[in-house]
Amino acid sequence: MGERLPKLRWFAVLLAATGVLIKVILHGTVPWIALSLCSTWGSYALVKKLAGFDSITGLFIESASILPPALLYLLFAVGADSGPGFVAGWPRVPLLLVGGGLVTAVPLLCYAYATRRLTLATLGLMQYLTPTMTFLLGVFLYREPFARTDLITFGCIWAGLVLYSASSTEAR
Repeated sequence: MGERLPKLRWFAVLLAATGVLIKVILHGTVPWIALSLCSTWGSYALVKKLAGFDSITGLFIESASILPPALLYLLFAVGADSGPGFVAGWPRVPLLLVGGGLVTAVPLLCYAYATRRLTLATLGLMQYLTPTMTFLLGVFLYREPFARTDLITFGCIWAGLVLYSASSTEAR
């Protein structure tokens, strides 16, 4: 995309990558699922940025591309005695599905709007917010184990994010 990172931001990215590398070395396994999620969201952001559609048009195209497989599923997922699953729990299930669509569409519109205005590097670093919230919920609400290695890893990643964010406000 022709974006250039200043040296301080490169250092922030390297600091976050170091946190992930420490986790890999200390645990002896590569976090394939986490890396796959990062790659797919990064690719999604890149495609959204390259496509150049406005938020509504982009979301319409995405939704329209999913419509044929969804309709095929509904056609062939009909139970012999109960009918399509969509109608089986009438009116509660259809209302929940429609409501779920609306709750999903609003953040997608906001994300599409943001991809047009933010740099790809900033979008990539923002992808750490959801896993961090999930991590904090796991540790503090569900009492998941939190080892010293987790503290080091989490500390490096968040130090990189703080440094990256501070460098963006300093540049203004």
